[in-house]
Amino acid sequence: MPSIKNMNPRNPPIPEVLDTASLRGLLFLGCFGTLIAAKCAASEALRMHYEFAVNTALFIWLPSLILGGLICLLYIAGPGSRFHPYWRSRHFLIPAGLIWMTASFSIVRQLPSVLVPASISILLAVAAFVLGHFYRSIPVKFLAAIWTFGALVSLLTPPTISFTLFAILLVAAGSIPAGIAYLRIRKA
Repeated sequence: MPSIKNMNPRNPPIPEVLDTASLRGLLFLGCFGTLIAAKCAASEALRMHYEFAVNTALFIWLPSLILGGLICLLYIAGPGSRFHPYWRSRHFLIPAGLIWMTASFSIVRQLPSVLVPASISILLAVAAFVLGHFYRSIPVKFLAAIWTFGALVSLLTPPTISFTLFAILLVAAGSIPAGIAYLRIRKA
């Protein structure tokens, strides 16, 4: 196993299961997932702004997360899927589905809604930093800085502004970069 320091920044090792078609599909799913999360965050901001008395965890977040996860699994496993056979196997799909369900219920049941933007922003910042360091990518490290800034602002602002900023960041620092990468790979 090569160390991170010895990796060629222009040609990092890519496992066999992460072929071009699978990477393109995962980027599409990343774009799709961030748009669903942005819709949930915008709905939460509107609920807070107009002071609707509705349990958004139960009626907005949970159905969106469960249906989004189910659609992603069906997209990967469905007929005509060009994903590598590993991604379509039961060895990946069953654990991935169970982990997604557990994470969905945990976010909805355990985390106060005002902490959702900051918590998810911190997770995305850490993931972007690790990926940026692993692939020696300045743009990905810049996304880590954006998500860290978003987490800080989310912790220091009222919930309505926090969810609005989170929805904007999900589109600007999630969907748009994934969509651009998807289009670049598709043209190659």
